[in-house]
Amino acid sequence: MAITLIKTGKNAGKYRVRIQPTDNETGKTISVPSKITKTTNKREAKQLEEKMWVNYRERKNLALDVLNQPLAEALNLYVEDEYRSGRWSSITTYDNWKYTVKLVSRFFGKKKVYTVKEKDIRNFAREYVRTHNVTVTAHSTIARQLQNLRGFFFSLQDYGLEKNPVPIKALSKFFRRDEMVSPAKKYVFTNDEITKIEVEIYRQLNATSVSYWTTKIAILIALQTGMRPQEIQGLKWSNLVDDGKYKVFRINDSWNEKEKQFNGHLKSRPKGDFRLTLPLPEPLLQLLEKFKHRQNRLSLSKI
Repeated sequence: MAITLIKTGKNAGKYRVRIQPTDNETGKTISVPSKITKTTNKREAKQLEEKMWVNYRERKNLALDVLNQPLAEALNLYVEDEYRSGRWSSITTYDNWKYTVKLVSRFFGKKKVYTVKEKDIRNFAREYVRTHNVTVTAHSTIARQLQNLRGFFFSLQDYGLEKNPVPIKALSKFFRRDEMVSPAKKYVFTNDEITKIEVEIYRQLNATSVSYWTTKIAILIALQTGMRPQEIQGLKWSNLVDDGKYKVFRINDSWNEKEKQFNGHLKSRPKGDFRLTLPLPEPLLQLLEKFKHRQNRLSLSKI
């Protein structure tokens, strides 16, 4: 029954309303969440049932409009909507999605969204690797394109898309192991090697004009604090603070190389948020003080 009286529990006396539309092609029942009336009036249950059918048909019509669009057009609309809504803070992300749109447009042409199957995405991925002569790794360009497409198709589940044609772990499903490349190994400096690098930098600083100190000091800060290069580029003297026990950097900004401007926040953190770095060692603090003094003296000499 579509309308059922609830006899027990906190909603006893109210009605549970359920509609059960069927798929015209498969004959299967389409799952629609049931709803409970606010009162014990059965007339309200009838009205709720009618409203649920109206909402379902409106949603189905909207779904048909979306899923009947060419994939490239639907993807482009999605990208533009996400960008205008402020979904992405970086133009780099937007440019990456627009590249996906460009690739999809070339490969799929006017193929409609609802006709795209997993085998089509597999052919797209393999064709991209073949024509662009790129490697297949976890962080490769094809991995990013598949990640974008999976996210796009996931958003279409609200419009009735039953199955995402981009599977989880798509790379391992679309490519053989002997077609994939192991990720590049990262070399980690030992404590002894870091010490030798620092000694060499301090030696070079003593023999170098203050005009050429900036990069070397940046390397020392990176070694001592683990800060990202973009965070170091955003440092100001006001960021050097006392946390009560040690001198640290209180950082809240980073540099965007592509846009040639500061982001106004740290990576993956909201504006206004900050973090404190590891304590700065005394030799580095003395060097920073000397650099600040010479920097000020150099500025005054140019006035």
